[in-house]
Amino acid sequence: STSIPTKTLVSAVKLYPNPVQSAVSVCRETNEVASFGIRTLTGSLLNNGWLQQTCDQSSVAGFSAGVYIMEVREKDGSVSRTRFVVK
Repeated sequence: STSIPTKTLVSAVKLYPNPVQSAVSVCRETNEVASFGIRTLTGSLLNNGWLQQTCDQSSVAGFSAGVYIMEVREKDGSVSRTRFVVK
């Protein structure tokens, strides 16, 4: 089988506030369209969508308190994963 390598960027994405209550802001170094997914620590996808600005927001209303992963995939294939806490 063949696998497609992904570039991983460590700090291309900033999330705030952290911990978050109702919505998390996702800020990146570019305003190019990117996809995002919010996952549990076990990998289950809870929410996904598109980031279309340098800073966008995603609702976490209804999420249980705990630690989650924001995964952002840029147009060039690079992926960043950042942990955040919902309280």
